[in-house]
Amino acid sequence: MARTSSSLTARLGVHLLGVQFFWDGMKARFDNENLQESGAVHKQILELVREPMRRQKRSHIAYWDAMTFLELGSLPTPLAKTQEAELAAQLVLTIGADKLRDRTVQELIDLPVMDHVHASLAYDSGEDGRPGNIVVSRTNPARVVYGADGRLRTLGPGFYRSLEIDLAALGVDPQGIDWYRLVVLAVLIQIRADLELEAETGFRRVRKCQRRACGAWFMAKRMAGRQRFCCAVCRASNPRESLPPRRRARQ
Repeated sequence: MARTSSSLTARLGVHLLGVQFFWDGMKARFDNENLQESGAVHKQILELVREPMRRQKRSHIAYWDAMTFLELGSLPTPLAKTQEAELAAQLVLTIGADKLRDRTVQELIDLPVMDHVHASLAYDSGEDGRPGNIVVSRTNPARVVYGADGRLRTLGPGFYRSLEIDLAALGVDPQGIDWYRLVVLAVLIQIRADLELEAETGFRRVRKCQRRACGAWFMAKRMAGRQRFCCAVCRASNPRESLPPRRRARQ
């Protein structure tokens, strides 16, 4: 789920759920034991979304899977009581119920960490064998494939919207990363980007599957204004599952 990077400019970085978390100007290395903890967080999210991912024919975790995790999973108690975590949970619940309030959006806008988020337009060459930035961007997952070696790569060159946040400015120590907090921050940053898109186009990019037996979050197809289900299986199963038990038994 997380991919680390570094450069000659001493900029440490972690790619997580479509967001680049970096420590500008820091020369310290990551703690290997702490990096391994990201695998445990990845596993918790995967356990909740494995079946929706299979139905959606996806093989990698996206930020909307983390929204499913925030709704159905659990965060460590100290983090769960923070403003960031409580706001993320509120946004997931209200967007899923189509009851998002202006006050909640304003709270997201005013969140202190948002002052350190930078969005820009970047280019990925899509060279074979190189896990390009599109892999961790907000572009269509259909452009991402797995190579024979199991590594992610892009199908071709293209532009993408880069979302970054400087954790050094927030005082986050790269030697002791709280991966659950980074998941929360990634969700908040991505939701804000989605709301910016919706404000301009009226298009809600990420939605919750309306099949009661599913309820997973998914990315709507382009121009799919009325898309209510995450996959063909949920769309086909919903009518029968919505029937009363007696009528369902007769079929």
